[in-house]
Amino acid sequence: EEITTLRKQKFVVFEFISRIKSDEGSGVPIVKYSFIQYTIHDGQTLVFSFSCPEYQKGKWQDTAHDIMSSVIIK
Repeated sequence: EEITTLRKQKFVVFEFISRIKSDEGSGVPIVKYSFIQYTIHDGQTLVFSFSCPEYQKGKWQDTAHDIMSSVIIK
């Protein structure tokens, strides 16, 4: 969705709701809220992710943003 800079390090950030078919045959999809960010550091890809059930997004979205903005790469 966007590229952000955090402590002089650029991150690609994706925040989305995903929906997949249930394996249990109930027909009820599995719906999740996800926040993923990644960066390249010293030739390696570093991936940071948070996810929770979509119905808990309101409870966890601000926390997910706080977690991701607290990442420090040394």
